[in-house]
Amino acid sequence: MKTYVTVLRCALAAMLLWVVTPQSHAVTITTTKSEYAPGGARYYFVVSSWGYPGNSSPCSDPRSGFTHCAIILTAQKISTPYYSPVSEYATWDVPVRNNSNMGELLQDLEGKGFRIPLSGSIFVDSTNVSSDLCIGFAYVKIGPNIEGSARTFGNCQPVATLPLQCEITGDTTIDHQVLADNAADGATASTQLKLQCTGPSSMTISTSTTNSHGVRLKDDDSLYSKVTVNGKNSTAGINVPITPGLATPLTITSTLVKRGDLTPGAFLGSTVVTISSP
Repeated sequence: MKTYVTVLRCALAAMLLWVVTPQSHAVTITTTKSEYAPGGARYYFVVSSWGYPGNSSPCSDPRSGFTHCAIILTAQKISTPYYSPVSEYATWDVPVRNNSNMGELLQDLEGKGFRIPLSGSIFVDSTNVSSDLCIGFAYVKIGPNIEGSARTFGNCQPVATLPLQCEITGDTTIDHQVLADNAADGATASTQLKLQCTGPSSMTISTSTTNSHGVRLKDDDSLYSKVTVNGKNSTAGINVPITPGLATPLTITSTLVKRGDLTPGAFLGSTVVTISSP
């Protein structure tokens, strides 16, 4: 009697009325990276230019009812027909001035600690994490008895793509149990793993082999294992649909292939399961 075992190693705000206005203020924002964080994701950016100083300031207003202006740097949704912020980096309160320009606005902001370049990050909770986000400025003019609509100005730069994150769980050992000599060839055994990923709607799953025969289980090449994922040859990779946030089952099956006379005893081999985006 013989025991055949294949081991797998898994590699692995209160709401305001927001109105969009033409992008006449050449503020330059670069999004540098994005990363997952506990409870959501963090999006990094650099404000590298404040545009032409002579351009009209969004906080310019001849009406005496408006006394100060809030400049807000936020993460906001791209696809909505109106400005829809999901998280805020900071708000700077500056005075409303008549016929003021971007250069004067920058001076007012610098008096509040604002600097160019400005590097930072915005945390967005998990319910709003999406590729449909950008980072940009908005403003709202306020007075003792009046508050204007919040409006965007300058460029709203799409966030950087979040890195792929996957977790695979389950029993990574396939045990063929005890087999008779004449029952080894073609014998199958399986284990089920669970794959959970963030990001793409599908993933490519592949398994490594020792050579073209499969995974070597014995040094003299007398016994190999052909490994499949969900019933398919996964050597070159197979596409597996993924639902973000939900576990996807992966059935890993080993089929023994006899290529010579076998000697009694336990046999052992391993394959690496690789998860990658298509």
